[in-house]
Amino acid sequence: MCAAQTKTSATKSEQTTFVPFSSEAIMEMNSANIQTFNKMSDVMMKGMATLNEEMSRFASMRFGEDMEAQKSFMACKTPIEAFSVCSSFMQSSMREYFEEVRTLTGIAAEISQQSLTPVEEQTEEILKAANGSAQKN
Repeated sequence: MCAAQTKTSATKSEQTTFVPFSSEAIMEMNSANIQTFNKMSDVMMKGMATLNEEMSRFASMRFGEDMEAQKSFMACKTPIEAFSVCSSFMQSSMREYFEEVRTLTGIAAEISQQSLTPVEEQTEEILKAANGSAQKN
């Protein structure tokens, strides 16, 4: 290393100073992020409650139908009757389960879309602010 490089390095390290951050400044910088996260959390919690209600409704409905099918099966007098009851039960059960999966998937998709809305709004605000400051320069 030559003498000129040593002087430049020494000058740069002496000029660098540390500026401490206060916790208030950090919180202020991140307040928009925290608000966005809170909005997302609210949507997710309401959505999870909706999913829970739907699953409870479906389980209750299925339990009732399962009990009715069991009664019908126990009343069968021939193997052909028993097969017919079992076949009908399986067909309706599979159809209802597939419909429930479709319903739950739709609810989950809606929750996902709604929870991302605050992020999209914040992103638009940031882009507008960035475009505004870029146009000023």
